Amino acid sequence: MNRHSFCFCCRVQGALNTPGVLTRSGFRNPHIGKHLHLHPVTAAYGRYREDIKGWLGAPMTSCNNEFVSGPNGDGYGARIECPPLHPGVSAAASQWHDSVQFKETLLSARNLALAITLQRDIGEGQVKQGPGDTVTVDYELHPSDMQSIAAALKGLIKVLIASGAERVSTMHNDDNGYVCRNISCASSNNKLNPHERIAQQEVQNYLQLVEKQHLPMRKHKGLIISAHQMGTCRFGTTSAQSACDENGELWECDNLFVADTSLFPTASGSNPMVTTLTISHMLSRRLVQRLKYEDSNSEKAVIENQLQLELIKSRWQRRITESSKLYVYPFTPVLLSGVIAASLVVVCRWCIQSFARYLSF
Repeated sequence: MNRHSFCFCCRVQGALNTPGVLTRSGFRNPHIGKHLHLHPVTAAYGRYREDIKGWLGAPMTSCNNEFVSGPNGDGYGARIECPPLHPGVSAAASQWHDSVQFKETLLSARNLALAITLQRDIGEGQVKQGPGDTVTVDYELHPSDMQSIAAALKGLIKVLIASGAERVSTMHNDDNGYVCRNISCASSNNKLNPHERIAQQEVQNYLQLVEKQHLPMRKHKGLIISAHQMGTCRFGTTSAQSACDENGELWECDNLFVADTSLFPTASGSNPMVTTLTISHMLSRRLVQRLKYEDSNSEKAVIENQLQLELIKSRWQRRITESSKLYVYPFTPVLLSGVIAASLVVVCRWCIQSFARYLSF
C-alpha cells in the first residue's frame, strides 16, 4: 500500500465559520469571507376553519416555482414552500400588536397553515472575524431581491385565500391581516370559487398594502430570516475570482481543501444539502484519482497515462501562477520602500564616515 509523504486537510466548518478558521490561520485571499448568500425567507399564514395541525406529517411536501425566474428573468427569484408549523415557531414568528392578539394567534395554532418564500439572492454580504471566535455578519438585501420577495409573497397570499383561509396575514409588524370573504354577500350562502375570491377588490387592496409594507423592506419591521448560508470561500478557475480552485483546494495552500457550502459560487436557490453532498463527493473522487497518480511509479505512470501526468503538471503550474498573484503584487510597494530605506541608510553611513575623516585631519 502506498504511503503519502504529505498531509491533506479538509475544512468543513460551514459558510459562517470556515472563513474565520482560514483568516486566523494567516490566509489573506480577498475572497475569503466575501460573497455571502443567505437565502432570505419571509412568510405568511392562513387561518382555516378546520384543523390543520401543521406540526404533523412530512415537512416541505409541496413547492411552487411560479416566481423562480425573478423580476428580471435571470433566475434569481423565490420559491414558495410549506414548512412545518410547530407551536414554538408560531410564537417566535408571530407579530406582536398586544397581548390579546398574541394569545389569540397561539390559541388558533391548530388551525394555521404557514408558507414561506425562499429567495435565491443576487445580493451578497460578508462574514468577518469578531472578538474571540465569534463571527460578524454584514448583509443588506439587494433591491432586486426585495422586489422578488414582495412579488412571491403576494402570490403566496393568493394561494392561502384561494384555498379557503378565513384570515391571512404576513409577518410584518404593521400588518393587521385580512379577513377573507368566501361568500358572495352577507345574506347568501353561495360560496365564491378560488378565482372569485382572489378577484375581490378587498383582496387586491390588501395585496397592494402588503407590497407597500415590504418595498422597501425596513429593518426590524418584518420577518426576514436566513434559510441557508453559502459562498464565503467560493471556488473558481482563478484566484482573482475565488478563494479555492475547481478542486476545492485553497489557492494559497496546497493540500488544504474546503468541502462545504462555502464553495458555492452563487446561491443555489433551494435547500443546498444534496448539492453540498454532490460537490463533496465529486471533489473526493478527484482527490482519489490524483493520489493514485502522484503515488504511482513515474515510469509506469507515463506508460499508463501520459495525459494524466500532463494534467497534473499543468495544474501545479497554474496553482503556482495564481498563488503568486496573491502575494507578489500587494508586497511590491513594501519591497520598493524597503530598498529605498536601505539605500538611505548606506548614504547616511557614508556621509558620517566622510565627515569623521574630515574632522580627523
